[in-house]
Amino acid sequence: MSTRERVRERVDAPLTQRVVIAGTTFTVLDLFIAVAVSAMESQVRRDRDDDGETVRALLTEVRELRTAPADS
Repeated sequence: MSTRERVRERVDAPLTQRVVIAGTTFTVLDLFIAVAVSAMESQVRRDRDDDGETVRALLTEVRELRTAPADS
């Protein structure tokens, strides 16, 4: 069977079959987007946590410098 004949078969497929294929394609695409968004949210959450730790460390250092006696 040639490629042209296979394409013709798909084009001539019943409407219900084309709707099922379109629905399946949409579902797979939707799942892919959900996984990508979830991964990006996880990365942002980790970055935000890292930034929070850095800010806490800097504040601790500034507090220590404020309470330390000044060297002449």
